[in-house]
Amino acid sequence: MRNKIISIISMLTLAMAIIVSPIARADEINLSPRYEAVSPLSKGDIAPFSGILFSKDLAAKIEAERKTMIAIKLCDSKVNASVLLAKSELQLNLDILAGKQSALQTKHTDTVAVKDSQIKFLQKNYMPVPWYESPTFLVTVGILTGIGLSLGAAHLVKTVR
Repeated sequence: MRNKIISIISMLTLAMAIIVSPIARADEINLSPRYEAVSPLSKGDIAPFSGILFSKDLAAKIEAERKTMIAIKLCDSKVNASVLLAKSELQLNLDILAGKQSALQTKHTDTVAVKDSQIKFLQKNYMPVPWYESPTFLVTVGILTGIGLSLGAAHLVKTVR
């Protein structure tokens, strides 16, 4: 039992040390903002060149921002290229499918036209001939018309005399 109590006290002490130590460190750390200096230089000053002298903190901040911006722009360009590539692939697939649909529509229309002409041909050749178009009817009508005209002409000649 004694070992359990000692281990519980040790755990509590360790937990308190972990919780309290960041607070103690925060007091020790200098929380004042970093000094970012920019100094113009002219030839003949302490630096052997003309230009601008940056502090290490400011130079590191500027370099980090520059590299971050380049990375962001590269990422944006890659994303835009990927989007454009995907759009072009989808447009290609859409155009291919539209061509297939057009070809199938033309094939269907032509097939229906051929089938309709076959149906008309079969109806014309295999349907029974109407009675008024049969050769026996036409011959009979022709003979009777000829006889009627002959009789009519004979009657006219007889009455005109």
